[in-house]
Amino acid sequence: EAKRIPESLFYDTAVCLAEQVTDKDYLRGSLYPKLEKIREVSLNIAVGVADSCFKLNIARVKEQPKDTRKWIQSKMTDFKY
Repeated sequence: EAKRIPESLFYDTAVCLAEQVTDKDYLRGSLYPKLEKIREVSLNIAVGVADSCFKLNIARVKEQPKDTRKWIQSKMTDFKY
């Protein structure tokens, strides 16, 4: 919940997304990962952005969690019933 978002965070997000596009995605004509992977892709992006926020000292959480991935996963809604 940063009050100002540095341009570097947009760049970090774009790089994280681009790194998750596979050769199979390109072969099927897509620039994005398959929609079925949206939770995994979103989690990876969230972890990257959170890590960047801690490095830039703009995170609203006082202390960086020991395991950022697990911490973010604990905040995610699970729609499986």
